[in-house]
Amino acid sequence: MAILICPSCGGKVSSTRTTCIHCGYEFTAKKTCPECEEVIDYNVRECPICGYEFTVFTIPDSVTSIGDGAFRDCDNLTSVTIPDSVTSIGDGAFRDCDNLTSVTIPNSVTSIGEDAFSSCRNLTSVTIGNGVTSIGNSAFEDCYNLTSVTIGNSVTSIGERAFLNCDNLTSITIPNSVTSIGEDAFKNCFKLVEVINKSPYIKVTKGSSDNAYLGYCAVSIFNSDDTYVNRFTTDTNGFVIYTNGNDKILVNYIGTKTNITIPSNITEIHKYAFYGNDNLTSVTIPNSVTSIGDSAFGWCSLTSIEIPDSVTSISSYAFSSCRNLTSVTIGNGVTSIGDGAFRDCDNLTSITYKGTKSEWYSISKVYNWNEDMPATYVTCTDGTVSI
Repeated sequence: MAILICPSCGGKVSSTRTTCIHCGYEFTAKKTCPECEEVIDYNVRECPICGYEFTVFTIPDSVTSIGDGAFRDCDNLTSVTIPDSVTSIGDGAFRDCDNLTSVTIPNSVTSIGEDAFSSCRNLTSVTIGNGVTSIGNSAFEDCYNLTSVTIGNSVTSIGERAFLNCDNLTSITIPNSVTSIGEDAFKNCFKLVEVINKSPYIKVTKGSSDNAYLGYCAVSIFNSDDTYVNRFTTDTNGFVIYTNGNDKILVNYIGTKTNITIPSNITEIHKYAFYGNDNLTSVTIPNSVTSIGDSAFGWCSLTSIEIPDSVTSISSYAFSSCRNLTSVTIGNGVTSIGDGAFRDCDNLTSITYKGTKSEWYSISKVYNWNEDMPATYVTCTDGTVSI
């Protein structure tokens, strides 16, 4: 008869038992270690006998619920298969599983607990089955790389902060079953430019913080009576582009290059488009671009930037905290520079403006556009002006 290894005390018991005779630990289901072939509890992340670290979990069909914190902090977990026998996913069940990349929640599951997948920082894709009726508070909070979410058509409530800080999410569809969205559910989803709203109970308004910031950053909102047309394209270089009428809006960059040239048809660089891109050192902006959105290059590793004459506005915090940035050239088409546009650019010592001193003075600038920036003057075509 096979021997079962208890993950709690390491004791050996018959594999037919449901509890450990040494410490009382309750076994939920069993699996075999591929390294040493010992039978162990399915919930174990590392084999207690040989130390094998599991990266892929297939939850047995005998499991009906995934308990609170069952896989929390399982850093090696890259893939999990949830069977149709599971009906609920508990609070914090997969929280801080940093290497989990995609999750499919079967139709058998009816509820997703609080913090269930929060801080799964490499999670990119989530499919929520049609059996789920509620998404718990903070269920996907701080899933920074989440780009694709499919919400099943039985969901009635989306909890508070459910998708808070999912700042790579560009599109979301709200099914017609949803009747309530909790506070801040989509707050800080700065790249959420498209909302497809099928719910008659929810009103989504562009630029509004109503309904948990759902439409706050939206460029387009499709309601139930509207015909949906896919306006997203991703080119071969990793630029995610959203077409809105004659505007080609750059909303995200999923490529890996450090030196990039933005496509020549782009008219707007959307807010947070490159935010936090640690690899980006050099950007060439074409003359087609007329505006650079809030925090578009915030916390990037840029060393220099040239803003073309076609740009008329540099929005708030557009280049804030670019701590490697040493020089900036600003085109003479700029008419406004927003709040903290170059804030905390600790090494920015050289600013060149491609217009005259009088033209520089005529630019509308929020008083702290240069807060905590070392540069003390701007070089214009006819001399320098102090900042």
